[in-house]
Amino acid sequence: MTAGYSATELEAVVKHAVSLGALSNFDSKYPAHHSLSQEELLAMLPPLTTQDFRRATSVSAGDVSAYEVWDKKNGSGTWLRKRKSRTRPSMRRNV
Repeated sequence: MTAGYSATELEAVVKHAVSLGALSNFDSKYPAHHSLSQEELLAMLPPLTTQDFRRATSVSAGDVSAYEVWDKKNGSGTWLRKRKSRTRPSMRRNV
């Protein structure tokens, strides 16, 4: 499921899986959790499931569309296209 992921990408997947699974409605279940210690909070979290990780690594058609729109505006090669479109005075002197 995560073959080829870097450590940073794995960290992001785990954080996303936690937010999708364990933390999805934590505030409504435990409204007084702000006064608890970190250890108490960790003990209250349900375990992560494979489903949480699958949801965290899945990409929807909407996600792809949003990325394509962003990429056309700001993505790969944009700086080069902008650079090539500018006209620059020649650095060579006519002799």
